Amino acid sequence: MALIPPVVEVESHLAPTPQAYNSVEIDLGVAIEHPDVVLDLAEDAEVIPPARIPVQPEWTQPTERVFNQLVEKEALGTATREELAELDSLSNLRRQTEMPRTGADIVREYEQGQLIRDLLHSLTRYVEFEQNSAKPNSTRPRPKAKA
Repeated sequence: MALIPPVVEVESHLAPTPQAYNSVEIDLGVAIEHPDVVLDLAEDAEVIPPARIPVQPEWTQPTERVFNQLVEKEALGTATREELAELDSLSNLRRQTEMPRTGADIVREYEQGQLIRDLLHSLTRYVEFEQNSAKPNSTRPRPKAKA
């Protein structure tokens, strides 16, 4: 006899498969697979789902090959929406596993983004100011023409 946890399929998002246990197996804390045994739980019985452990994908050579193919397709402008979504997912995986960023890098990137937003805001205000001042205004004196 051995402890048999519920079977979990990794490919189907960790969904448990139904299993049946008899009362002896439950009392002993072990399970023996038997196709003819069915356990009828009472209505007040609490069913606890199995623990779910996410499997973290790894960056492998086949993954890198697919990534490089998708990068090439994107550069040529031939990538489909699905391929672009997969490229985005692979880019995130690559960033996490191959080139993780430090906290200082993240803070620097945030500060850089803030500075760029401030710069764009200032430039927009300046362009609007120049456009408004370029319009002829009847109250503003015109420069005299030289003779």
